Amino acid sequence: MKSKAVWLIVCLVVLTVGIIFLALRRNSTVSDRRPTPVGESHQSKIPPAVKPKLPEIPVGDSDESAVLAESAAKVRLTIREMDKSKTQADARQYRRRIREHSKVLVEGGKASLPALDALLADPRVDVRMRAVSILGQIKKPYTVEPLCRVFLKDKYKAARTSALMYLAQIRPDKTMPKEVLIWRTRQVRFAALMDPDLDVRKMGQQLQWALTHRLEGYRADAPPAARQAALTKLQQTETPR
Repeated sequence: MKSKAVWLIVCLVVLTVGIIFLALRRNSTVSDRRPTPVGESHQSKIPPAVKPKLPEIPVGDSDESAVLAESAAKVRLTIREMDKSKTQADARQYRRRIREHSKVLVEGGKASLPALDALLADPRVDVRMRAVSILGQIKKPYTVEPLCRVFLKDKYKAARTSALMYLAQIRPDKTMPKEVLIWRTRQVRFAALMDPDLDVRKMGQQLQWALTHRLEGYRADAPPAARQAALTKLQQTETPR
């Protein structure tokens, strides 16, 4: 009798444990099948993928040239449109736009030279003067050649004197040592010193002194014979290289 009672108790315990296990398993299954609330997707449980950082695409030379050419074209167009301004406010707006487009060319540096050459060939004096101003703001030895060309070929006095002024502000560097800079400006300096216009001669004198610190007694307001004598001495001191 006693053994039967023990056996019955064991069976009841096993049955109870089984019932509890099945109940727990069913609750777990129901929770897993819980319907997704409105506005929540199953994909939201998936951790977001890390967005790859795309490499920057470098701007090619052709793209840069196109941007600089467009800026030069806008400078030319805005200068022409400024003629239509009816008020001072309109004129200020045009001048501001010209400065903005010019800044792009200044920052373009050496790459801007082809675009500036196009402006230097423009029939309008104010367009050419703007190009000379941009070259002067760049203020690098690679602007020597276009500035010299302005002095030798442009007929407008202000463009020629501005070119001399900006040439006097250029300083030599590794790409163009001092002796090379002096030689590259030789023709312009000597032509300016003997120019018929006094203002051009004065600016030429400043350029001569800025680059060589040598005048040999030259004075822009001296008589032609005295100027020629001083120029001859200056020419003798510079040996062709």
